Amino acid sequence: MTSAPVASAAPSAADDPFYTAPAGYESTEPGTILRSRPVQVAALNLFPTHIRAWQLLYRTTDSHGDPYTAASTVMLPDGPVHPRPLLSYQTAVDAVTGMCRPSVALQQGTPIDFTNPDGPITAGNASAEILLAAVGLDHGWAVSIPDQGGVNDHFLTPREPGYIALDGIRAAEHFDPLTPAARDLVRQAKDRCTGQIVINADLDSLGRFLALPDFARYLTVPLDQFLHDPVIAEALRERGYAQSTPTAPIYLYNAVYDEASTIAGTDRQVSEYCANGASVTYRRDLFPFMFSAHGPVAVLGAPAAFTWLEQRMTGAPLPQGCDIQTVPSTLLDPAALTTFGSAIGTVLRTLLGLPLGG
Repeated sequence: MTSAPVASAAPSAADDPFYTAPAGYESTEPGTILRSRPVQVAALNLFPTHIRAWQLLYRTTDSHGDPYTAASTVMLPDGPVHPRPLLSYQTAVDAVTGMCRPSVALQQGTPIDFTNPDGPITAGNASAEILLAAVGLDHGWAVSIPDQGGVNDHFLTPREPGYIALDGIRAAEHFDPLTPAARDLVRQAKDRCTGQIVINADLDSLGRFLALPDFARYLTVPLDQFLHDPVIAEALRERGYAQSTPTAPIYLYNAVYDEASTIAGTDRQVSEYCANGASVTYRRDLFPFMFSAHGPVAVLGAPAAFTWLEQRMTGAPLPQGCDIQTVPSTLLDPAALTTFGSAIGTVLRTLLGLPLGG
C-alpha cells in the first residue's frame, strides 16, 4: 500500500493517478487496500470540514465476477481513536462521469459547476449528502462512503454496487488509522436510492451505463427487437428487482407521492421480501406532495432512519418479521424529532468547520 499527500486542488478523475490500479492487483483479495491518501472533505463544495478523512483505492469485483477497483472516502469523528461502529453510506449518484464520484465531489477544491441547470450544488451531490453522513460522525461512528460505480463509473449494474460497498467495509477494517476503531466494528449501511437514470448521450457513456462494451450496436434497432434480444433481456432482468432475499434487517422509507421512486415498485419489492421471510421495517410517508417529493422526503425521512440505525449500533434487539406502516410523516415520531433537532446542530457545526462526535 502506498500513500500520497493531500492535494490543494482536486484534479479531475481522469487526470488523477490515484485511481490507476497498480500492476498485479487482480491477484489480491477483495477489500485489499491498493493505495491511500489523506484528504480534506468539504461540504457543499465550499465549506472545509473538521473531519479526519482518507481515500482508499481497493480491490473489488465487477458485475461479471472479474477483478475491479473502487475508491472510498473513510472518515473519523473528532477525539481519540477507540472501538466504534462503522456506517457505510452510499450517496446518490446519477451519472457516469468521474466528477460525480463521491470521492471526487467530497474533496476540497473540486470545481463547482455553475452551468448545471439545477444549480451548482444539487441534493444528489455527495458534497451535499456529507451533511447527512455527518450525523453518523456526530454519533461517534466511523463512516465509509464508497464510489459505487468503481473507477470506470458503471451505473445500474447488478450486484456490483453491493460488492463495492462490502469490500469498502473490508478495506476500512484493515486501514491502519482506523484499525483500533475497527476491531469491534458494528457494520451498518445506509443507502439513498435516487430512482433516476441520467446518462450522457455519447456512446462511451452508454456502454458504461450498462457495463456492456458493445452496447452501441443496439442503438439503431427497433424497440421491440431491442427488448427481445436475449442479451438485453438478461441485462434488464438482472437489473430488475432483487433475485434474492436479504438476511439482515432492513429499514426502508418511501413517499407515497414520490415522483422519482414510485411507491408501487417499493411496495412490490417489500411484499416479495416479506413473503420470503425477510425482516423489513417499511414506512410509507403520506406528507403532502410539496414535502414528500423525492428530494425533501430523503431529508425529512433521514432522522427516523438514523434512529433505527442507532438502535442497531447500540445492540437493541433485531426486528423480526415485517413492520409496514403508512404514516403522516416519519419525522413526527418522537425519537425522530429528537434526532432531527440534534441533526440541525450537526449540520451547522459541519458547515462552520467545528469538531464532530468524539
